[in-house]
Amino acid sequence: MDNLLLPKRTSGQPTTVRGMHQEVVPDSPVGGFSIVTISFLPGTAAQKWSTQVPEGIRPTNSPDGLFVPPFLSRARRSSAEPDAAPPSRDGPGSGTAVRGLGHSEAGPHPPTPSPTRRGGTGAPFSRREGGQGVGSPAAGGVGHATLEPHCQPGSYPAHPGALSRLPVPPECTVGETKLPPQLIRPFKIITFDWDGTAVMSRREDAGPVRDLIERLLELGVAIVVITGTNFPNVDRQLSAAMRGPHTRNLFVSTNRGSEVYSFAAESRPVLLWWRAATPEENRLLNAVADATREAIVTRTGLEIRVISNRLNRRKIDLIPLPEWGDPPKSALDDLLRAVQTRLQGAGLAGGLCEVVDLTERIAREKGLRGARVTSDVKHVEVGLTDKSDAVDWVMRELAQARRIPPEEILIGGDEFGPIAGFEGSDDKMVTSWTRGAVFVSVGPEPGGVPPEVIHLGGGPARFRALLACQVALHEAA
Repeated sequence: MDNLLLPKRTSGQPTTVRGMHQEVVPDSPVGGFSIVTISFLPGTAAQKWSTQVPEGIRPTNSPDGLFVPPFLSRARRSSAEPDAAPPSRDGPGSGTAVRGLGHSEAGPHPPTPSPTRRGGTGAPFSRREGGQGVGSPAAGGVGHATLEPHCQPGSYPAHPGALSRLPVPPECTVGETKLPPQLIRPFKIITFDWDGTAVMSRREDAGPVRDLIERLLELGVAIVVITGTNFPNVDRQLSAAMRGPHTRNLFVSTNRGSEVYSFAAESRPVLLWWRAATPEENRLLNAVADATREAIVTRTGLEIRVISNRLNRRKIDLIPLPEWGDPPKSALDDLLRAVQTRLQGAGLAGGLCEVVDLTERIAREKGLRGARVTSDVKHVEVGLTDKSDAVDWVMRELAQARRIPPEEILIGGDEFGPIAGFEGSDDKMVTSWTRGAVFVSVGPEPGGVPPEVIHLGGGPARFRALLACQVALHEAA
C-alpha cells in the first residue's frame, strides 16, 4: 500500500501544493478507499499527486488555498456512534488535552487502512468482526482519544536524503567505531522496547537513559516506549521523574500493544488508546491457557502454571521454580538452556518451540481468532495483541498526524532474531505499516537478525550511545 503520509508525485521533489484541481474517484479497486488526485502547476510543467484516502474522510482545502491531505484534516466519520472517553488516573471518562501532537479529545475516529503483520493474516482489532462495536471497553473493542495534527498545511518535511549531509558529531562514534551511516541522521520518532534495550532490568537506575530521552523530548522528538509489562513498571523508572511540557512528546505502549499512554499538560499520564477484551474473548483466553497447561502436564508430568491476571493475555509458566522466579534479560541464554532441558528431559522433544506450536493449535481449535502467541522463554503467552499492534498505532496515529514518513522513524529492540526456533519478540515490530523505517538491535542476537535490521549489539549501554548521537544531531540541526 502506498505511504499515506504524503501524496505521491509522479516525478520531481516534494514542494508546497497550491491546489488547482482536485479529483476524487470513489469505490476504488483497493476497497474502502477513494483515490484523491491533485493537479497543480509548479513552474511550467503540470504535475499530479495522488494518494489513497480511507472512505468516509472528506478531502478539504484550507482557506489560503493550500491542499490539506484528507487524513490530516479535521473531518470525522459522517455517521458513527461516538467512542467512549478514555479513562485516566482521574477515573473513567475524564477529558484530557494532550499537546505535542496537537489536541486530544474523546470522540469518533476515522477508519484506517488495515495492514497486517509481515506475513500475517489476522485483521487488526479496530476492524474486529462481531461483538458489540468498537470503542467501548465494557463491550470490548478499541478506545481512543482522537489526535489532530499540529502541522501547518503545505509544510512538508525535508527530503530524507538531505539528512545524510549533516556533519557527524563525535557522539556518533563509539570508541574507534562510527555508528552505521543509516543511523547518523536525526529521526523524528524514536520507538523502542524497554527491557533489554533501554534498561537491563526493572530494578536498575534508569537515570542515564532517562536524561537522554528527556533531552530528545525537549528537542521535539517523539519518543514511544513499547513494553509487554504494565504502565507502573515503566512509569517508575522513566516518566514519574519527568515534569514539563516536553512530556507531551512521550508515549508509552504497555501490555504487549493493548494500551497507549500519553501525558497531559501537568505531565499527568492519560490512557490514550486501549484494547478491551469481550467477556467471550476472556473466556477463550482462559480456555486456551488451561488446555495448553493440561496438555503439557499430561505428556510430561511437570508442574506448569497459568498466570491469568494480565490484561488481554494469559501466561503459561514453563519453569515455575524459585531460582527462575524473575530472571533478568542478561540470563536469557541460561534460562533457555534450563527451559529446554526441563521440557525435553520430561519427554517434550520439541521443547519451547513445540509448546508455542501447541498453544497456536489449541487457540485455533477453541476458536480464538487472531490469537497472538509469544514467548519470553520462561513463559508462553496467548493474547489479543502484541508489539505489532503497538508499532502500528505509532504509524497510524502518531506518524500520520505529524506527517512523518517511515524513513524518519527509528525502531529499536534487542530480540529481532530467532530464539529456540521461533521469531524474537521484537521482530513483531516489523510490519507492513513500518516498512521503510530504520530498525536497530542492541541485543546479542545469537541467531542473527532479519535483513532489514541493523545489528549493533552492546545492550543498553550501546542504546544510550545511540540516543546521545541523536541528541547531538538534533542540537546541530
